[in-house]
Amino acid sequence: MKNKELPCGLPRSGMSLHSIALARSGLRYVSLHAQRAGYAMKIGVGLSLLLLCAALTARAQTQLVSAERIEVTARLDRHIAPALQALLAPYQAAVDSLRKPLLGRSAMAMTAERPESLLSNWVSDALRLHADSLGQPADLGLYNMGGIRSNLPAGDITRGDILEMAPFENRFCLLTLKGSDLLDLFRQIAHSHGEGISGAQLDISSNGQLLSATVGGKPVKENKKYTIATIDYLAGGNDGLTALKQAVKCEVSDELVRDVLIAQVRQQGLLTAAIEGRITVDGQPACPPPNRGEPEGGLFIVHTNDTHSCVEPINPNSADTEKANKAGYLRRAALIDDLRADHPDMLLFDCGDISQGSAYYTLFRGEVEFRLMNAMRY
Repeated sequence: MKNKELPCGLPRSGMSLHSIALARSGLRYVSLHAQRAGYAMKIGVGLSLLLLCAALTARAQTQLVSAERIEVTARLDRHIAPALQALLAPYQAAVDSLRKPLLGRSAMAMTAERPESLLSNWVSDALRLHADSLGQPADLGLYNMGGIRSNLPAGDITRGDILEMAPFENRFCLLTLKGSDLLDLFRQIAHSHGEGISGAQLDISSNGQLLSATVGGKPVKENKKYTIATIDYLAGGNDGLTALKQAVKCEVSDELVRDVLIAQVRQQGLLTAAIEGRITVDGQPACPPPNRGEPEGGLFIVHTNDTHSCVEPINPNSADTEKANKAGYLRRAALIDDLRADHPDMLLFDCGDISQGSAYYTLFRGEVEFRLMNAMRY
């Protein structure tokens, strides 16, 4: 393995835009959150749309209008355009060959949930085990919940399962933190109500405060140095874990994290995990239900976001039953055709996070997403 020592906190490459929903007099706004279904847009067009929204904001009188979220599901399969199926077919064949190899088996279905879960425990353990295999034992393993993009099913685990779970171009990283900075990191983990950790035990409050912390069963010593096996994305202080930018040493490997996890599945053969009280909380915060309204009148606006290159529907056997067999580019195209039939002047745009989310991006680096989105006339 070839390592290179880099300063933590360098900006990551790529561009990500995030949406602000504008409710304006005479405008009808629809949020099409096609979960992980992929998107494409030309940057110039995207900037023009943002400028248009700014102009509308400046000239219209503000008033509350309703919005709705439209799920992209199997009901749209009967409307899929043959031309888009033909466009996707050669890419799909290559992606299928990448995803098919069997790596191992899982004794149970594993999901990722805060404050602690089977899958986040397994992934963070896998990072520490990889550090051990390099002869560089780590005191802790750390993986962000937001980086776990799919659950693992019970039974056979294929390369495609790992690619869906860890689709980004993140690299394995070893860094060293002083104990005082490690306590700050634990406070930030408490504030997020939990991340994937290995080697530590945290007790947090229901309002996101750190109550106690140990590493290897012992209290954290502020002047001691601790090694953490993690990913370069977090080493840069992302996902609110800014304490990692204080690392006294940061080694970023050339190894992609998904390749590290694939190697761990092959080595372990049968995956197991358990809830071990790594993060305990004195109460679980309730999540408010989504607010659905009735859109009315004027300009009809549709947007997609955070779709992460998921060109095909999410695996119907996914352990995440809420998302299983939903989304997909061809279904989305069928939905957009239906919406345009009722609203010929519909304004369609995307708010960001097109890439890194499936084997389609791994093989074709965005070509499939852009061709399909251009065909949808974003």
